[in-house]
Amino acid sequence: MLKRAWVRGLVVLAVLASIGVGGSGIAVAGDVSKPVVFAPRAPSPIVIDGELDDWVFAKANAILLDEQAQLTPGYDDPAKWLDWTDLSAIVYVAYDDEYLYVAYDVWDDRVIQNFSGQYIYNGDGPELYLDFNPAAEATTYNENTWQFGFTPGTEAAAPAWVLYGQVAGRVLDSSAVKVAAKRDEYGYVLEAAISLAALGVSIQPGAVIGFDVAVNDVDSDAATETENQIILSGSADGWQNPSVFVPLVFYGDSTVVKAFLKSAVQQ
Repeated sequence: MLKRAWVRGLVVLAVLASIGVGGSGIAVAGDVSKPVVFAPRAPSPIVIDGELDDWVFAKANAILLDEQAQLTPGYDDPAKWLDWTDLSAIVYVAYDDEYLYVAYDVWDDRVIQNFSGQYIYNGDGPELYLDFNPAAEATTYNENTWQFGFTPGTEAAAPAWVLYGQVAGRVLDSSAVKVAAKRDEYGYVLEAAISLAALGVSIQPGAVIGFDVAVNDVDSDAATETENQIILSGSADGWQNPSVFVPLVFYGDSTVVKAFLKSAVQQ
């Protein structure tokens, strides 16, 4: 298992702040500076079991959510967020021919979920945002944009997922997403594998999508809504506006990463 302290000490973050993206190299949305995330191809299918043993290959591209500045506007009351031991996460992303994989290694002193279905955002659990056509610079959800909610369930005993309904009439079969979670001494681990066929997409090295990840948190058994949320983009508008997402670059080897960085620096 990837130890949190070890990853926090040694991870080489591929969330590169203040890199302007766009231009001739790889088409992405807009010309403003945003963080950039890189997702490697998985060397073999990842077992969705709530364990991180399969994710060692992705540690250099881990996304670290652990600062007060990353609290989502509107959920950024310092009195409700003590420090990173109250709520933080290390997030891993990978892909292969069949699945988009994501793993959340969440530090959360209490794991509580009193809601289900479309309302799980009111309890503990991660979120995932995707835009498979960021070059269109869409400001509303369409057939290319997706928001998934996940929850480990209270004490990580009932993992579940939901596709939020910004696009009317769009549904996914229950088999489209695999999810598993496990409680540990720090919080919980949640893994998910999303079928690319179910999304109607394929992924090739060098592809760029719009992307965001967040983790919701409550600390009270009586909580009726999210008390805190920590999010990569720093925006509270991702549920309705995909233009706030950050670029995620898929790669098979370092050639793609180097080409992307060279293109970005030249802009």
